[in-house]
This record gives sequence, structure tokens and C-alpha cells, in this order.
Amino acid sequence: MAGDGAKADAEVEKRAKYLALLALSDHEQLRYWPSTVAAGIVIMASMDGNQDSSYHQVIEAVAET
Repeated sequence: MAGDGAKADAEVEKRAKYLALLALSDHEQLRYWPSTVAAGIVIMASMDGNQDSSYHQVIEAVAET
């Protein structure tokens, strides 16, 4: 159902925002490129929500760069 996908996306977004807040509060994370931290956040948020296609797309995009 379309509503289930929207709900899953909202949950992944909420987890990603939480993980971003944690990453930004740890000053040691500032030594990494922001795009690397963002990619890791998306991957972790997607994996936790069983959003396989989302994190596979991010991994492929990061691997190409």
C-alpha cells in the first residue's frame, strides 16, 4: 500500500535526523567529509528500517566516487 511506504519513509527520515544529530554532536566526526557522514547516516537509517533499495543505492553512489 502507498500509505505503508510513506510511513516507512517517515520513519527512516526520523532515524536519519536522529543519527545526524548524534554525528554532529561528536566533534571527532568533523574530520570526515560531510557527504561521507551523510551517506553513512542514510545507510544506517535505511538498514534499520529494512529499506534495502535505499541503502544499496547510496552504497553504489558512494562507490562510484
